[in-house]
Amino acid sequence: MYIHQVAYSKPSASQTAVTGWAELPGCQQSTQGYAAGTYLFYEGDDAAFVHEVVTGIVCNFRTMSDGRRQVVSFSYPGDLIGLVQGERHRFSSQTVSPARIRRIPKGALLKSAAARPEIAERLLDFATSELAILQERFVTLNRKSAQERIATFFLELVERLGDGNKGGSVTLTLPMRRRDMADYLGLSVETVSRILTVMKNSGVIDLPHSSVVVIRDIFELEDLAECEDEF
Repeated sequence: MYIHQVAYSKPSASQTAVTGWAELPGCQQSTQGYAAGTYLFYEGDDAAFVHEVVTGIVCNFRTMSDGRRQVVSFSYPGDLIGLVQGERHRFSSQTVSPARIRRIPKGALLKSAAARPEIAERLLDFATSELAILQERFVTLNRKSAQERIATFFLELVERLGDGNKGGSVTLTLPMRRRDMADYLGLSVETVSRILTVMKNSGVIDLPHSSVVVIRDIFELEDLAECEDEF
């Protein structure tokens, strides 16, 4: 199996954005479309709402005192943004593609969870998945080489966005920029571009377009990421 099936597994049919949080009783929700590059909120804003990604991808990041940016995570359809934060957001969130976002009052969501065990269980599952992602990120940023980081990132995207089957080619459409990837993986843009060229020349990937990556062999990609099935 893929190494990321635990940390990056897609929501089940009962957990998708279409049939999931939209039907919470007593929640005055709103769903809105956003153009790419739109901020949902800024670091330090009041965190009264949880944001669910219905379609599109969102980049969550912090800005350091010296102006540098660290991408904390990317959020995909079915993901909740801001659930585990306090009274104020600890990072900024910006769409990297056209997106539809559902805003759910955090207080109403937590009230529903207190009254309905199935909702509390789903929130716990989501929080557990977020923790697994953070643990994997710790390993990626602290122990892996640049090539291993990029291979690991592509495996994450295969789980969330991939079009294809294991053992064959998988096509990924990447709305995020090279800068977003670099800030997520703790690399420079130049290093990301260089590693992508190396991976292309070695036959692991194809780059038919700046926003498209074709994974030619998942098994080779897993080897590059140093994945183990028993992880």
